[in-house]
Order: sequence, then structure tokens, then C-alpha cells
Amino acid sequence: MASITSHLSGIGIDVSDHHIRIAHISRFGGIKHLYEIKVPDGLVTDERVVDPKVLKELVLKEIKNSPYASGEFNVTVLIPESRVFSSSFIIPKKIKGAALQREAIKQGQKEIPLPIKQAYAAVSQGSKEGDGVRSTLYLVAKDVLNNLKMAFGVESFKIVAMDANTKALLRLFSKFADKKYKPEKAKDLVGVVDVGHTWSTVSFYTLAGSNVYSRTLQHNGRKETTPKGKELLSQISVDTIVSSLKESVLYFEQKGVKIKTIMLAGVEATSATLLKSTAEINKEIVVQPIGKLITVPSVAPQKLHIYGAAIGAALRSSHPRKYAYQHNFITE
Repeated sequence: MASITSHLSGIGIDVSDHHIRIAHISRFGGIKHLYEIKVPDGLVTDERVVDPKVLKELVLKEIKNSPYASGEFNVTVLIPESRVFSSSFIIPKKIKGAALQREAIKQGQKEIPLPIKQAYAAVSQGSKEGDGVRSTLYLVAKDVLNNLKMAFGVESFKIVAMDANTKALLRLFSKFADKKYKPEKAKDLVGVVDVGHTWSTVSFYTLAGSNVYSRTLQHNGRKETTPKGKELLSQISVDTIVSSLKESVLYFEQKGVKIKTIMLAGVEATSATLLKSTAEINKEIVVQPIGKLITVPSVAPQKLHIYGAAIGAALRSSHPRKYAYQHNFITE
């Protein structure tokens, strides 16, 4: 039986090759629990769940003695950005409903290589631009989504949404960032760079949530550089991220679009080499780690790099109606 208070909160789940990060927040945004499950090798590979049955058994075992053992909690499960394809474009205002979905798929398939028959689709609309609306088509392969749903389809978890990491990080920024870092105008942008162990994603959004650009980059040239054998971002990976950011900044400058802030998030985002290189992108743009842009009560800045996306996902779970306009691969 569902607990009376479980619906007054929300859970966010962020999955990587070696960890599951879970954030549980109250309806008012207070952090109730941050929880991590270590994932053995082979269950999640290249940010894709390959053995959902065994992963589900692990989740059940780990939450047996956790705060989530009983009750029914609204849950948002994040799909790793490397597994989500997206394309942004303008669609005339008059196109609505099923016609909007068809037009978005038609436009998006010009850029996205994943065939629509092999994918689940979600469409999100944001700000108005001229006679149209900025629209984004998101596609994820059916097996990727189905395996995630199976792995976290436990009795106490009611999955209400599945979306992408950078959207969850934007949600976190929108709620907790200092006002001075937020765009002043509707068309101004905030950059979200999600830096992981094997992939990074560079995205630009309006504060309202319109995705105007997104690119996922695979890391290469990794090497162990610390006495404890910890792998750090290689210079090649840093250069790839910085190059993508510089190209994006130049493109938007030429379009007359202002970028207020670029937020560096994810487990590798505090790399000294990355911070030094990104600081030189543009003196008029604030480029800082998530922990320096956002203050979440009772959460240390460094923990925001670990749990930031999960907290942003939990925000959606705690207010599913508020965020219903954002893309969601759960339609039933």
C-alpha cells in the first residue's frame, strides 16, 4: 500500500556504466536522501542497460533496507544523453496535436539517423520564433528504453517520466541557480555541459526549456594519471569539448543570440585542465562548474557533480504536472 507521504515527494534515477544515483526530494525541493548503488561490470555497457533482469534484482536487493522499500514513489528515470537523438527546428504555430508529431518526425528524420520504426519519439515545444514555435524531436531506440523500464519497474517505483540528462540539469539550474546567472531575455541561452567518464554532451537551452542545440561527444585518449590509478579526462577529450563550445558560441554570436552562462556538470567536470581551458572561451560568458552556480540546501558543491542530474529528475517527479510540457518518453 502506498504511503501517505510518498506522493508528496519525488525520486530521480541517473544510470551510468558503474553507478546508479538516486535522489529523493520533497515536494518543496528539500533533499530527503541521496543514494548510490554500485553496478558490477557488464550490466550497463556504454551507457546502455544490457542485462535488465539482473540489474532489477540488484535494485530490489539494494532498496530492500532503504527508505524506498515500501510505499509508491513517483520516479523519473534519466536516459543517458549518448542514447538520445534530438533535432531542433521551427514548426508553424497552427500545426497541433497528431499533425505536430508527424511534422516533427518528418523534420527530425532529416538529421537523425535512427529510423522511427526502431524508436520511441517525444516532441517538446518551447519559445515562439516569428510565425513558428521552436520544436525539438527526441528519439531513443526501443530496446534502450524498454531495458531501462524493466530494470527499474519495481513495485515501489511508479515511473512517471523518462527524459534526458541535460534537461534534468537545466531543471536544476532553473530552480536553484542565482538570478545573476540566468538569462534576462526569453531568447537568451544557457549552456549545459554534462561531462561523464566516456561521453560528454554539449547542449544549449532557453531558460523555458527550448533545446536549440545538442551534441554528444565520445571521449578518446584516456589514461591513468593519479597515484591511485584514477582515470582523468585526457587533453584530447578536453580539446574536443572546448572546440565544440567555441564553435557553438561563435555560431550563436553570428545569429545575434546571447549566451549568459555555461554550466559544467557531471563527474569529470571539475577537471583542472577542463576548467582552465573553458575559462578562456569568452570573457562575457560565465563558465563555471555546477557547484559554483547552484546552491542546494544540505548538498555539498562536489556532490552536485555526482547527483545533480538525479536531483533535476526528482524535481520532475515531485511536480509531474508542472513539467508535463517537457519531453517525456512515457506516454501512458
